[in-house]
Amino acid sequence: MVSFLFFPLLLIEIIQTNSYRIPIITRKDAIITTSFSSLSLLNNQKSPQSPIVVIGGCGYTGSDCVRSLVNDRKVPTRVVSRNPFPLENLTYPSLIDYKSADITIPKSLPEVLKDAKAVIVAVNSKKRWVQDSDQIQTPKDVNYLGLVNVAKVCLTYEIPKLIVVSAFCSNCKDSDDLVDKSCGLKCENCKSKMDGENAVRDLYLNAKTTSTYTIINPGFLTRGEKRGVGEIEINQDYSKSGMISRLDLADICINTIDNKDTDKTSFACYYRDTIQPVDVRKSLEICTGMNKTVEECFFGSYFKDKKPKNLDDALKAPVKDTLFATGNEYSGTNYKQLFENLKKDKNFEFNFNFDNSKMT
Repeated sequence: MVSFLFFPLLLIEIIQTNSYRIPIITRKDAIITTSFSSLSLLNNQKSPQSPIVVIGGCGYTGSDCVRSLVNDRKVPTRVVSRNPFPLENLTYPSLIDYKSADITIPKSLPEVLKDAKAVIVAVNSKKRWVQDSDQIQTPKDVNYLGLVNVAKVCLTYEIPKLIVVSAFCSNCKDSDDLVDKSCGLKCENCKSKMDGENAVRDLYLNAKTTSTYTIINPGFLTRGEKRGVGEIEINQDYSKSGMISRLDLADICINTIDNKDTDKTSFACYYRDTIQPVDVRKSLEICTGMNKTVEECFFGSYFKDKKPKNLDDALKAPVKDTLFATGNEYSGTNYKQLFENLKKDKNFEFNFNFDNSKMT
C-alpha cells in the first residue's frame, strides 16, 4: 500500500495534542506513486461488430480508454475527434476506426454515433476559434450544449449506453471563484460541466427508452500507473474526493458499459488513500456520528483503538477501509462488487455547497 500525505499540519496537531478542534484549512495535494476486468459485449439489438465510440479518443483519458478497449479486450473501437490522428502503443490498431466530428456541431454526430454499442464522452473544454468565424467557443458550448447534442443522438438511435467523463467540482461557490480546489478546473469549466450533467439526467430520466447513461466524476487526474480496482472508492454524496490515474479512470469507464448496476447513476471516484473531504468539519461530524473515533476518521480502522505515534507512523499505516466515512461510499475487489450498491439518479439541482444532500 502506498503511503499518503494528508493535511500534514493538521495531522501533526491531532497526533500531538488532545484537542480535535479543526482549524480552517485549504485543500493540500496528496502524494501518490503508484484488474483488469473482462468486457462482455452488450447483449442488444446492435451488431456484434458495432463499435464502442470514444469521443475525445485522441486526448489523455480518451486514448487510455481506446487502448484498454483495443489492446486488452480486442473490442472494435471508433475514435472520434475534431482532428483525429493515429494513436501510439496499440497492439491491434486494425480494430480502430478514426472519424472526425465536433460535438458542438449537431449535424456531424449522427453518422459517427448511430451504430454504436456504447459512447464514451471524454472531452474537456478549451477556448478555441470556431473555423471560418470570429466567434470563440466557450466551456458552455462544449460541456453543456455539446453534451446535449451527443445525448440527443444517442436517444434518437437508441444507443444502449452513454458514459460521460465529467469532473468532481464542489468549491465554486461564489461568482468570484476562479478555480475549483477539488479538481483544479476553472469554475467556468466546472459549472458548465454540472449543467451538462443535469441536462443528460433530465433527457434520459424523462425519456421513454431502454437507453441509459453513467456519469463519472473523477477527482484530480494523474498520469501514474494503474493501481487496480481494489484501491478505488466511489461515492454518491460528493462529500469527498481525491486522486486517480487516467488508466484506472479508463478502466472504470470500460467496466460500466455492460454493468446494469451503473445504469442511470452518477458517482465520484478516487483512490482510498488520497481522500480529501470537501468540508473537514462537516465530514468529521458525520464520521464521528457513526461511532468512529477521530483517529479512525482521519486514518482509517488501523487506528481505531490507538493514536499514531507521529506523522510518519500515520503515513505508513495501510488504509483498509475508508476515511471520513459517511456510509455512502463503495469499494470492492472487483468491478461487480464496486458497482453493485449504486443508487439510481433522481432529478436534482446540483449544489456546490456541501450539505451531504443526495443525488439518489
